[in-house]
Amino acid sequence: MVKIKYSDILLPPNILSLIRLLLILPVILLFSNYEQNRLLLVLLAFIASFLDNLDGYLARKNNQITELGKIIDPLADKALVAIFIVSLFLLEKIPLWFFMMVIARDLVIVSVSMFLIPRAEKVMSSNLIGKITVTCIGVTIIFPLIGFNKYENIFNSMMIFTSILIVMSLISYSMATFKK
Repeated sequence: MVKIKYSDILLPPNILSLIRLLLILPVILLFSNYEQNRLLLVLLAFIASFLDNLDGYLARKNNQITELGKIIDPLADKALVAIFIVSLFLLEKIPLWFFMMVIARDLVIVSVSMFLIPRAEKVMSSNLIGKITVTCIGVTIIFPLIGFNKYENIFNSMMIFTSILIVMSLISYSMATFKK
């Protein structure tokens, strides 16, 4: 069974992950007036991305990789991506198929994690393909925020490339999960 130390919540990498979770409310509020707040949404997306990279760097540099961090870091990623992707879909800025790909990926990962975490001794860390996939999802999400989705060929190509990565990351996580 995974052992989570509650004192780990005070470690800087975990505090940064918690701050990213706190960004959810401002993002939701900003989407309520999308056209007026697009640049602020871009700014929050970049801040969240910066904090995500910083918490990972600090965790590795200071040997502060914790079981708690392995849970709240991807939780923050998935929660923020979900808010952005659902909002952009509802605003008709991204197509249904891309929305479904992103949501399905995260639902599969969260469902498997909820099943495995109580039974595991350690939480499985994200891998390189997963990190690249999340980065590409983030870039694809930024496109409509900055108006780049008007360049339909580039935007569609990015969504297709990201979708291929989503499938590859699911295969990769599946192989790692069932190898154990």
